[in-house]
Amino acid sequence: MGIKDLKLRPGNDVIHKLTKENTSSLYVSITLQNGTTLYEMYDRFSVSDESEQYQLFLAGPVSGTFGDRDGMLDTGSSYRGLSGMYFTTPDRDNDRLTGDDCCVYL
Repeated sequence: MGIKDLKLRPGNDVIHKLTKENTSSLYVSITLQNGTTLYEMYDRFSVSDESEQYQLFLAGPVSGTFGDRDGMLDTGSSYRGLSGMYFTTPDRDNDRLTGDDCCVYL
C-alpha cells in the first residue's frame, strides 16, 4: 500500500478502517533484482485496530505467481504464516524479530 518510495502511505488506522468489514482483497506485486515480477492476490484481507496491535488477516482462495517461496520471507512459507502477524509501529515493536525494529528503516 502506498507509493513506491514509501514517502506516502496510509497509516495502520486508515488501513483498519478500510478493511474492517473483511470484504477487501489484497494484491501484492514484487519485482526481484533479476527483473522477475511475482504477484499474489489474497481474496480477503483485513487489519485489526490498535487495541489488537494491527493484526493482519489473510484468507483464501489465493492466486498468483508468488506461491510458496521458502526463504524469501522470514515469516513462514505461505500466507498462512503471514496471517495473524502484527504490524510494528514507530512506538511499538510488535513483530516476531527481536532486537531489530523495521520502523527504524522507514
